[in-house]
Amino acid sequence: MPPSRLRVLTLLSTLVVVASVVGSTPGLAVAVASSPSPALDTAPPVASAHRVDVAAAGVASRHGPEIGERQTFARGDTSGTARLRLRYDIPTGVTAFRVRLPELGGSSVSVVDSDGFDREDETTFAWTRSTSTPTVTLQLQLSTDEVSTGEWGVERDGWAFATVPPTGIDVTYTGTRPRLVSTTRVDGDGYATDRMAFMGAYDTVDVRGQGETVRFVVGDGSTAANVSAARSFLDRAQGRFDFGVRRDRLVVFVLPYEGRTGSEEAVVTGEAFGDAFWVTADATAVSGVENALAHEYVHSRLGDVGNGSAAWLTEATAEYYGSLSVVNVGGTTYDAFYRETRADRFRPNRTAVVLSEPTTWRGTLADYEKGAHVLAALDAEIRARTDGTLYEVFLAHQSFDDYTAFRRAVVETTGEESLGPWLDRYVTTEALPPLPDDPARYVHGGDLDPDGDGLTSRTEVVSTPPTNPFVADTDGDTLSDGREREIQTDPTSPDTDGDGTNDALDVSPTDPSVQRTDASAGAKTT
Repeated sequence: MPPSRLRVLTLLSTLVVVASVVGSTPGLAVAVASSPSPALDTAPPVASAHRVDVAAAGVASRHGPEIGERQTFARGDTSGTARLRLRYDIPTGVTAFRVRLPELGGSSVSVVDSDGFDREDETTFAWTRSTSTPTVTLQLQLSTDEVSTGEWGVERDGWAFATVPPTGIDVTYTGTRPRLVSTTRVDGDGYATDRMAFMGAYDTVDVRGQGETVRFVVGDGSTAANVSAARSFLDRAQGRFDFGVRRDRLVVFVLPYEGRTGSEEAVVTGEAFGDAFWVTADATAVSGVENALAHEYVHSRLGDVGNGSAAWLTEATAEYYGSLSVVNVGGTTYDAFYRETRADRFRPNRTAVVLSEPTTWRGTLADYEKGAHVLAALDAEIRARTDGTLYEVFLAHQSFDDYTAFRRAVVETTGEESLGPWLDRYVTTEALPPLPDDPARYVHGGDLDPDGDGLTSRTEVVSTPPTNPFVADTDGDTLSDGREREIQTDPTSPDTDGDGTNDALDVSPTDPSVQRTDASAGAKTT
């Protein structure tokens, strides 16, 4: 996959709260970011004091006092910037409060102002207790062209879009453990949710189905947006590619520009966080195997799938199942799907990486590409050895702490011990598995008709002889497979009766086994 088509998921902070008594083993600060920040030191312990390390804005309990975090976006004073104001409402009982902003160590985030905080170091702010509503105001660097991995959004004429950088919060408190509740808003025209904000004029389109509402927030002037196509995709994807995860709502930001192709620069064409994601307008057509909307949809279902030695699974699942969903709803050809999924560039004699060792593949696209290749090959292996699919593994588990957990889940779900050594070979070494070129191995949603020939994928695969569920005319005789089944010709042979004439030109559309020649014309007639 060329860099210009990269869809990088900027992992924002996960909503987690972990508490521990000060003086014992510190609570784990779970911050999903490129480089998790270390736990903070606390003040000397006091009687009945407890410490909470909060990675982003999460809910530890539905009871107890609330620490409110209000994230307010506004357009920046200069081109290519946005303002983000973080305000905290600190309840009685909190004795110490720190905010960690690890991205302040780089050039894409800077501090504009703060009130009620002392800056302890480059990335840490400590509450002074001078106000119960301390604030920090940040300036975020946005792209004015294409979003790259070092920027927090994009700005064009009349609008801007930005995401909240990773944040961590450290709290010492007495009494009942507080919970952190976060909200995101826009100062002025715009729409915000789940640490993302569109600033400018927009329209909304709500799609309801499968007990879930999907809201498209379409930036004004988005002429390339095709919400109808996106809606059609979601109608078929829900219940088939949602891994058992249903949400009350899903918000899809459609940014009013088209993603650039053909560039050597790594750009971002979509990001997901929680129950929201953004894509460029052209992605809503859901066409082509490398489709950001399908990729981010999978992220919205599975989130952070793997950790540690299974970290590659996060992008691999989105890449494989995103592509698999597109080919199964007819948005791309089987040949394109197979060609893009096959990652020969990561063969050991070319670019050698070990998926279970992230240090070997960071800075490459191996987690996307080799990861998707391995998952596709594993899916094919499971289908060949059992009656199940890889999808059932993710239905049953959805996330994995490490590679050992993933391996165990595959073996237990499929009942195939032999898949353990198979996985070891291709995940813990540089080896790349062969990828079967068999369309039947990649059918997902047997009731779908991706090639539009009037036959479901299941029917095409189990029929005798089987036909290609992704090609309307398997034998290339210009008659669709459905039509050939109807008139009882062989859809895998262009000349069923062997008379030298293509079935489509044969004498009888209802009985192509009857041969009759028009002597005067020297050709078959009807």
